[in-house]
Amino acid sequence: MKKFGTKARNTIAIALIFTFAFMLVPIQHMIYAEENPQSTQETQNKGYLESYTEMYGWEQVEGIRPLTQQIQNKRTRSARSADTKATEVQYLAILIEFPDADMQDIHLDDAYTLKAADMVVNSGGVNIQPLDVEIPVVSLKNYLTQYSYGAFRTHTSFYPKNDAGTTISYTSKKPRTYYMKKTASNPDGYTPDQQASREEELLEEVLQAVKPSIEKELNGAQLDTNNDGFIDAISFMVEGKFSDSGIGWNDLLWSHKADRIFSTTISGKTVGAYNLNNVGDSQSPGGVFSYRVDKTQAEPLDTLKLNRAGYSVIHHEFLHTLGLPDLYRGTSIGEPVGFYDIMASNNSQNPQAMLSVLSHDWLGWGSKLSEITADRQITIQRPKYQDSNEVTAYKIYSPFHDKEYFVVEYYQKQDATHNTGRDNGLIVYRVNSTLYTNMGGTTDGLGDFLYVFRPEETSLGAAAGNLKDAVILPTVGNTYGKTIDETGDTWDKDTLYYSNGKNSGIKLEVTASDADSITLNVTVPQVQGSGTKDDPFLVSSVDDWNLLVRDNKYIKIMKDIDFNHTAITPIDNFSGHIDGNGKTLSNMTVNGSGIFESISGGSVKNLTLANVNVTGSERGHAGGFAGTISGGNIENVVLTSGTVTGGNGANGVGGFVGYLAEGASIKNSFSSLTVSHGQNVGGFIGLTTGGKVENSFANGQVQKTANSNSGGFYGSLFVGSPAPTFTGCAYDMRATGQNTADNQGDIAGITGYQSLETITLDIGGTNETDIDVVTKPILQSINSNIRLGSTAIANFDHATQKLYGISEGNTTLYIDVIVGTNQMPLTTQVQVTNTGTPTNPITGVSVTPNTLQLESGSTSTLTATITPANTTDSKTVVWSSDNEMVADVDRNGQVTAKNVGTATITATTSNGLKSTCLVTVKEKSAAQSVILDGYYEIRSAVSGKNLEVYGVSTQGGAKITQWYATGGKNQKWKVENQSDGSVRITNVNSGLVLDYNGTADCYEQWDWHGKSNQRWEISKTDTEGNYYIRNQSNGYAMDVLYGTMEDGQHVVSYEYNGGVNQQWQFIETDPDTTQVIPDGYYEIKSAVSGKNLEVYGVSTQGGAKITQWDSTGGNNQKWKLENQSDGTIRLINVNSGYVLDYNESANSYEQWDWHGGLNQRWQISKSQEGNYYIRNMSNNHAMNVLNGSTDNGQYVVDYEYNGGINQQWQLVPTEVQFTTLHGIDVSEHQGDINWQQVKASGQVDFAIIRAGYGRETYQKDKFFEQNYEGAKAQNIPIGIYQYSYADSVADAEREAETCLTWLNGRAVDSYVIFDFEESEIIDKLNKDDIPDNDITPDVLSQMAIAWCKKIEAAGYTPMIYVNPDFITNKYNYKMLKESGYDIWIANYGRDITYDWPYPVRMWQYTSSGSVSGITTNVDMNIMYIGSEYSGNFTLPDGQKGKCNASKVNVRTGPSTNDSILFSINNGYQFTILQEQNGWYQVSFGADRIGWIFGEYVTRI
Repeated sequence: MKKFGTKARNTIAIALIFTFAFMLVPIQHMIYAEENPQSTQETQNKGYLESYTEMYGWEQVEGIRPLTQQIQNKRTRSARSADTKATEVQYLAILIEFPDADMQDIHLDDAYTLKAADMVVNSGGVNIQPLDVEIPVVSLKNYLTQYSYGAFRTHTSFYPKNDAGTTISYTSKKPRTYYMKKTASNPDGYTPDQQASREEELLEEVLQAVKPSIEKELNGAQLDTNNDGFIDAISFMVEGKFSDSGIGWNDLLWSHKADRIFSTTISGKTVGAYNLNNVGDSQSPGGVFSYRVDKTQAEPLDTLKLNRAGYSVIHHEFLHTLGLPDLYRGTSIGEPVGFYDIMASNNSQNPQAMLSVLSHDWLGWGSKLSEITADRQITIQRPKYQDSNEVTAYKIYSPFHDKEYFVVEYYQKQDATHNTGRDNGLIVYRVNSTLYTNMGGTTDGLGDFLYVFRPEETSLGAAAGNLKDAVILPTVGNTYGKTIDETGDTWDKDTLYYSNGKNSGIKLEVTASDADSITLNVTVPQVQGSGTKDDPFLVSSVDDWNLLVRDNKYIKIMKDIDFNHTAITPIDNFSGHIDGNGKTLSNMTVNGSGIFESISGGSVKNLTLANVNVTGSERGHAGGFAGTISGGNIENVVLTSGTVTGGNGANGVGGFVGYLAEGASIKNSFSSLTVSHGQNVGGFIGLTTGGKVENSFANGQVQKTANSNSGGFYGSLFVGSPAPTFTGCAYDMRATGQNTADNQGDIAGITGYQSLETITLDIGGTNETDIDVVTKPILQSINSNIRLGSTAIANFDHATQKLYGISEGNTTLYIDVIVGTNQMPLTTQVQVTNTGTPTNPITGVSVTPNTLQLESGSTSTLTATITPANTTDSKTVVWSSDNEMVADVDRNGQVTAKNVGTATITATTSNGLKSTCLVTVKEKSAAQSVILDGYYEIRSAVSGKNLEVYGVSTQGGAKITQWYATGGKNQKWKVENQSDGSVRITNVNSGLVLDYNGTADCYEQWDWHGKSNQRWEISKTDTEGNYYIRNQSNGYAMDVLYGTMEDGQHVVSYEYNGGVNQQWQFIETDPDTTQVIPDGYYEIKSAVSGKNLEVYGVSTQGGAKITQWDSTGGNNQKWKLENQSDGTIRLINVNSGYVLDYNESANSYEQWDWHGGLNQRWQISKSQEGNYYIRNMSNNHAMNVLNGSTDNGQYVVDYEYNGGINQQWQLVPTEVQFTTLHGIDVSEHQGDINWQQVKASGQVDFAIIRAGYGRETYQKDKFFEQNYEGAKAQNIPIGIYQYSYADSVADAEREAETCLTWLNGRAVDSYVIFDFEESEIIDKLNKDDIPDNDITPDVLSQMAIAWCKKIEAAGYTPMIYVNPDFITNKYNYKMLKESGYDIWIANYGRDITYDWPYPVRMWQYTSSGSVSGITTNVDMNIMYIGSEYSGNFTLPDGQKGKCNASKVNVRTGPSTNDSILFSINNGYQFTILQEQNGWYQVSFGADRIGWIFGEYVTRI
């Protein structure tokens, strides 16, 4: 008999192939089952099998990652599809024993052990554990047949076998102690860095030994039933001792699983995933195959019975090979699933079933679970496992979470011996589709893949409570879960809640049951939308608001909503996105800090809030909109009426926000709320320490109390870092009752306005007056519109800028100060009297003609004649139309025909006499277009400025202004002639049309609806090339008020007068071209001094000043110009890499890191002299040489645009010479690096060191600290990279946090780099059925940018690693470019044509470099210093050489001790890269670089 090893055995033959991963039930080698041992879940978990793949670093081995991904992909190498049900899956179990003297009494291949194993996996039998009660054994084969509805069969065999076919164990060549830890008493054991190699050594030895006996019986098709090249399943089962105190957690001989491709193949198939199992001693109760026999009988083998509690661990581990995960927690207390699934806990007798989401949905056994998304009644059947179409469970989706859902399932108690659920009924569990296992579950409620709900849960995520009572008994009326109305959306132990504690709103109620089924009603909350950016939740009612807004998703308001004074609960820590859609929320009563308790991120826009009444607490902050705003973007949110009342001890109380902090941004918003009580009380803000507010105002009353700080705009300001900034903000001093904030004086960017309280006009005396407004600080001009409550009493003459009386009475004058996109109305009461005594009153009035016919769009002027002509009454006539939709009339009697129909025009005298004209409007006759359809810039004939949408806005309601020509798309318009003779004018940038808002009396952009206020009449003027543009709704002309030259001046609607300020030019343009000057490198030279713009002192520090200096040719005088997507440009200094920045607080030009704010964006326009103006987007001021100075070192200053020569610059194209550094990037794959030799080689200017991979702290690179300290000791500048496996933005952020944990505050000399190369992850998620999981180019870019922001916030400089495929197809390069983060590209070769529109900072040109001190190949890199590089790549020192001898070795390094890569023959040519110690480093193209001894090299 041929033996394997040295130990003889009594054996029997059993056909068995096995892969066991004893992972779930503890292997209790020392305890008898009768003792009924108790242990915590944590202690039990440490008995389970775990994965060593990553611990050993094998995940980096070629081919392992796709294998691991395949196993974790819910599809397995062994799972059978419907068309292969007949195929029998084979399993291999390899028995391993050790030659140690103390192991000679322990055997795995004796007849009793093998029969016990056969009972478990094949034949079945009798189990007498735990109470000497005989219970039938459900074998693995029968178990799988039952739960797969007969669709899955398996066969198992033990190996090796001898020549006679008898199963025997293999005895290893090395003793068991060799595979145990090295200690003082075990000097032959392994050290931590030897563990992986010793395991590989053992298993390669075993595979070579058992290979012949397996190949003798099984061919490749039997071993690999799905033909993926890997053996379906294999387990290495090692013997153990009754007391194994020498084996501990994470030891080599501790049971575990791993993925590793071994060199030994069996029948042409490769071992990939495997289990190593310590199966103990079957003669002890703790052995996996423990048994009892009666040896007094003649055939004792026939009396064998199992003596093993929880033998179903075998079934559990088999299911691992099918891809099922562990459902217990790896390190935390608690049982999220417990005995309800075999993958979570094993019964002490027969194995329990799998939860349906695993068996039906993952493995495809039985029918897929149906999904419920709306209220319905369902019937769930008791599982009998005979009909694969039986319905045993349903999936239920609530709209409040797109990654988690719930399953309600029939639970069937198996028999009376199981100490599990109380009886048959229903169980409900939650599924997190982003997870794969419960191993990461924690007591904070996160990390559980499956979670079974149970009564009396103690806290969120505790996984405690009464697990045995989780079954909902089938009694009619029994319920589980609560609707949102019943409990709100916060954690409640009786709700079906998400992992974050929020209530799903799902409720179940049993309505009927019998022995075989349970019927129940399912209530599911209903909403419109899914809460994503492209499909937001739609809010149309108070219930919708209460239900959806707290969930921090995307929200769109669809209707005006009246809250009817119902008290609402403030929304805390909001970071979602609300589009108010121009709708109004009214009558909101809040007992708390505000509608929002706090806002930490996200955005809210285009929302009106009316009659908001907030009552704050005694302390804290209170605001009409929010108590605290510390992040996010708020835009066009207006509070029109209501009150904010703080407590006497409240800190900040403001009409809009109580406390504003750094990170918040508010634009184009206002508050008209009355504010009172608190320590710091302000019309808009109570207290601020940071944040940014633009174009916003306050005009509600501010009621100051004793000992409080108060102000019209803010109550109190404490300067943080950075300080709060205000731009274009305002408050009404009389309405608020406030001047500046107490004791704080005027603040830049905030202006107080106050109009006269009353004006008196006298028709018989002084009947006109100027309109005066007081401002603080004093302004030279005010951008405003004038309107009156009744133009029959008084009116305003735009030509004379005078207010005049018409008839006796009282009215209100409104001075609408333009603040961003809104108007702050200043009010003045106007009284018109008539103190004169009329001696000749008006007796009559007549209008001529008294009938008039007009074509649509045409105009005509009526005349009103008053009698007597010498009347002493006011001769002012008020014109009116009874149908302004048909015809309108201005104050001079000019009638504008609008639409077909009739209208009566009436002239009314100051004493009330009237005369009329009947106007009939007909269709306009067909006429040739004045302006042809096409794309145009529309330029004012008086100012030379272009008509534009202010701020490059794409929002409806954005205002129309004039601005100098930028080339931006917001200044380009599409003209389309309409059938009625009018034209439609559409902005190219936004796609919205030019619109006259008659209510606000201003020009805006809105969606096209086709009414007259969006239709324009274009007519020629007397001046060639000039045109009038008049709105069809009123006939008024588009007008540049006073013919101003000011940029940003609103274009107004004004009565047609034919002046040049109403004339416009249409200049044809290309709608897609935005660049005034192309991207490139330039010297920027002053037109007045001839000096170059430079960074002073050749500084590379952030904050360095910008001056002018004689041309030096230095890189500090060279600037990289990049056109941005919004029509602005970015200017980057070549020497420092910083961008040109306007520091408003210091009023100076400086260089800083790019953050993309308006103060770093510039607009360039040509001057008449052919030079250029360079203006900052934050204030529209021009770059200016102060007083036209010609001094070197003179600071360049920010100054109001005036068109002078000292504001003109020449942009002179220039060449940039790049400084380069050479470096390497290394990881544990380079092994032990001799950094002293690396430094001495002279090849390395810097080193990029891998910190680790993934998001778990244990994934740190094994050589990270060693490499960091080694490079640092040699003064080699250090960079860091992290290899990413992230699959979402949140995951990338977690990885960044892990990287920072690894860095632990260490200094980094260059970059910390995001390295994502996992196409498999992208492909997997993009191919699943969940669109929200897709990693699109936008998503991957967001992931990289989010990672970089985390790193940047910690004080490091981030970078993004890419390759040609990723930068072209996987990333959105425009998003990366806009982010401003530097790029490192891998593109192997010597001469590379760089075709991508993204400049790079670093080039990795080979992965086969060789450097002294590193024994393996290493990646080589070039870093471009001074600026990013965007040309083609060519390695330096490109002299050619050739080999002058035969069979010359090319080595990895410059010595004969280095490894041979290959050999070359005489005459072979190459490129010489460098020389070192008589050796040449040479390149053979693409990715082949090595070293040749100098004697064999001839330069050519």
